[in-house]
Amino acid sequence: MASYNGERFIKEQIESIIAQTYQNWRLIIQDDGSTDCTVSMIEQFVKTDPRICMFVNDSGKHGPYQNFNALVNKCRNSVEKHDLYFFADQDDCWDRNKIEKFIAFYNLHAVEPDKPVLIYGDMINTLPDGRGSEGNCCFSMILACLIEDMGRVLPRNMFSP
Repeated sequence: MASYNGERFIKEQIESIIAQTYQNWRLIIQDDGSTDCTVSMIEQFVKTDPRICMFVNDSGKHGPYQNFNALVNKCRNSVEKHDLYFFADQDDCWDRNKIEKFIAFYNLHAVEPDKPVLIYGDMINTLPDGRGSEGNCCFSMILACLIEDMGRVLPRNMFSP
């Protein structure tokens, strides 16, 4: 997760990840120089949950793309390796079973281990009173791309040396 001045939403997003039905996850957050209370809010979660860690973007390049890119590079060059990576925005709120559904879908459809896989889901825009917005969004819909040439976009082994 990349963060920047997200104090309004980030607590709810982190809590939605902590509340997942699938609990074997690691949340890696990189802040891009927030000037509000975002960093202190994240630090409270880091103190209480060992699955959560935080970095500060020290790449010298700032903005949403640059912050996510610097975070991906830190993960790629890290000693700690993972099989699957999820990208989260600080102003999202995940359904309790998002990770579980994605992993089940992955296990069902990713039958060729040497091919890269991209799985993504749609969203529901939520209004301030908690109601979902009108439109063609369906959060439970999960789609996958099993594309042979997708390795140039997001290879499964992008986090391996």
